[in-house]
Amino acid sequence: MGNKIKKLFKIEYPIVQAGMVWNSGWRLASAASNSGILGLIGAGSMYPEVLREHIQKCKKATSNLLGLMYQCYIQILKKLWMLLLKKA
Repeated sequence: MGNKIKKLFKIEYPIVQAGMVWNSGWRLASAASNSGILGLIGAGSMYPEVLREHIQKCKKATSNLLGLMYQCYIQILKKLWMLLLKKA
């Protein structure tokens, strides 16, 4: 029987790297994705232009799936969601 998480995210290992706000930018997320786990960018503390830059750099650094960890405690929620919906 296969692992559902591995199949769902198309990853080698059923591990998700934590999206640790300031500590998990594009470098950590792409390194995690390249190592066979699901890498996450900690997007909750980023302004839209910073998040766009992290997403673009991560896309260049890996062809594997990546995710965004988003905490809803900042004032720019609508702008960030619009950016994410446009797929950066």
